[in-house]
Amino acid sequence: LCSHVFKLFISKIISQSRSGLAKHLVENYSDKYRIPGIEYRKYLIENQDKVPPNLKDGNYYCFFGSILRDEDGHWNVPNSNWDGGKWHRNAFWLWNDWHSDDRVLLLEK
Repeated sequence: LCSHVFKLFISKIISQSRSGLAKHLVENYSDKYRIPGIEYRKYLIENQDKVPPNLKDGNYYCFFGSILRDEDGHWNVPNSNWDGGKWHRNAFWLWNDWHSDDRVLLLEK
């Protein structure tokens, strides 16, 4: 499951919204890759020993296959990062900008 992980860094998207990136992913990558969601993030959190070494770089990996709504009504994309020897859960608001330490996680079909 983890051996076919593809990290995607899209420099032209930096400073654009995460919602714009979500649209870009569906239009340009969904036919070639699976866009993992919260289920894959849950798997990684529950199986810390199976987190691929190339995802332990401190960057934030977004799981655009799921979009969540928080208690205040804001739409979020779940993400995680490796920090201090552990895979952490987070979520970013979709309208916030994409930053240089954000990454997309895609899986080979």
